Amino acid sequence: MTAMEPAELNQTTELSPWVIITCSAQAGDIPHLAVWRMASGSLPSSQSGTAASSEFSDERGALALFADQLAAQRYAEQVCADAATSFQVKQFSSMELVAVLAECYRVGMRYAALNPSQTAARQIFVLRDVLAAAQKQLLSRAREQGETDDHGNGSDNGQTADQI
Repeated sequence: MTAMEPAELNQTTELSPWVIITCSAQAGDIPHLAVWRMASGSLPSSQSGTAASSEFSDERGALALFADQLAAQRYAEQVCADAATSFQVKQFSSMELVAVLAECYRVGMRYAALNPSQTAARQIFVLRDVLAAAQKQLLSRAREQGETDDHGNGSDNGQTADQI
């Protein structure tokens, strides 16, 4: 739970984490993502005053993310099996993951925990910072694509607007 160095941030933005989706047997129950409950002193100090206004109003809740499928499976078997009738371990595409993180943030969750156990997590991420980095990366890719298209190397094969 130390501060991330810039090199670590670049590596983690390329991470394709696994998540756990739980669902109970009750009719009409909607699937939920596994949430790791942080100890009260484990919040990053700059964020300890964040208020949330939804079902995730407990600011100590963090979305549980895993670097590999096996770790997610083990965590689900140990922690989620009691709380849910079934669970699924899933890896989202980059765009799906950004949408999931944005929705978690929208409903009041402020953190994600990488490879959590019942007592600790390898790293805690501030969702706002992760979403800002994802937005920056997407804008950069869009600009690069636009520059490629502007130089005739894009999908129009160098044709002018009149030729298309």
